[in-house]
Amino acid sequence: MTTATNLIEISPGAYYLPGAVNVGVVATPDGGAVLVDTGQDKDHAKRIVKACRAASLEPRAIVNTHSHADHFGGNDYLVRNLGLPVYAPPFEEAILRYPYLEPFYLFSGARPIPPLQTKWLMAKPSPVDHVIRGETLEVEGLTFRVLPLPGHAQEQIGLAWGQVCYCADGLFGEEILAKYGVPFATDVARQIESIQRLRATDCAYYLPAHGGLVTGVEPLAEANLRHIQRATEAVLAAVHLPAETTEVVARVCQALGLSLGGIPQYYLFKSVVKAYLSYLVEQGRVEPRLEGNRLLWRAL
Repeated sequence: MTTATNLIEISPGAYYLPGAVNVGVVATPDGGAVLVDTGQDKDHAKRIVKACRAASLEPRAIVNTHSHADHFGGNDYLVRNLGLPVYAPPFEEAILRYPYLEPFYLFSGARPIPPLQTKWLMAKPSPVDHVIRGETLEVEGLTFRVLPLPGHAQEQIGLAWGQVCYCADGLFGEEILAKYGVPFATDVARQIESIQRLRATDCAYYLPAHGGLVTGVEPLAEANLRHIQRATEAVLAAVHLPAETTEVVARVCQALGLSLGGIPQYYLFKSVVKAYLSYLVEQGRVEPRLEGNRLLWRAL
């Protein structure tokens, strides 16, 4: 994990702190800083503060792109210690307020088992002072373009400022795609639409939350779409013989050469596979059938 303590300048006034989750930092006209996400936990938050102050910037506000724990886990420390206001999109803001919802829905709406109730899936609760609506967002004298990027998370957004696009998990870096095989999704169709929306933007720089800064969006967009297509084909192939969800997960892992590292990873990957199954059902290529008290998925 990267533990950089210095901000990297992308263009005048636009920075990021690299790490397991890249944190965007945009300077205000009076020496403040607007943070785009806050990382996994209080340690990440402390690095953000240290890096900002080393650059003579004082954190003034947080804009969260979506509600996954690794993107707002630093909120609690920053709100308690610096009193920062928090901005978040609709739907996502509910999970920031009630982080239990994430392991709750991953465990199919039942009380989640202890391995799902850790900081990796359930950050500390965060207040949300402003719900983001509309195509622009005014924060601390700065005007951001709000880019709807649903699909990875239900109502994820990206932010564009000047020539820089902080694209959250609307795109993943190529090294991340190679490592994990399947881009995490809750809605594959909307994820594809979001990638196409990013392709239509005109920024010079694109910063995924996971992966390196790129100039120009096209190669990275194509790489993400290729991995989505590869995952779609793997899930479809996995149900040529009818199978329950757990068997589909195992078949997809085998086809893609993946080895899940623990119970949280299993439930996250199972959720992704179900998103692909839903996508294929909507396309008329897969059907669910209840047989002998078992739900089976079958390719058509």
